[in-house]
Amino acid sequence: MTMELAKQTRYLPATIEDLSKFVLVGRERLRSVSATIRAIDTFDLGKEVREQKKEEAQVLAEALLDAETRIGELLRDMPRTKKLMTESHSGLILGTLLPEGITRNQSSQFQKMAAHKDVIEQVKAEARKNDELPTMAAVLEAIKSIE
Repeated sequence: MTMELAKQTRYLPATIEDLSKFVLVGRERLRSVSATIRAIDTFDLGKEVREQKKEEAQVLAEALLDAETRIGELLRDMPRTKKLMTESHSGLILGTLLPEGITRNQSSQFQKMAAHKDVIEQVKAEARKNDELPTMAAVLEAIKSIE
């Protein structure tokens, strides 16, 4: 099976909770693969293994962006509910109760990504062209520059 075929048939978890776990584990896995690449570079251990690890990191980084974008879509589509404001404020506000493990800032970032899927694809393509890994920071910076 070629890597292109593997990318096209990759499926993400369906729920926000499972996507959040996927992102959490995926980030740690990406750190591990990146550390392996640095070790290979430091000890000049072999180009073939390095290229395999580099491709693994690339696919994983892209999958993480896809998962984060999917979380944003699901959060965006969640029904709004009334909830009590924080202790420093009084009254009710219209908002979304966030799933455990997702901060307001992350929710905002994920939803911004979901609204700009074209930018994500551009960042992925540019990262591949430049032999770099696509990151959420790069996506958010690209979105910021067009807004």
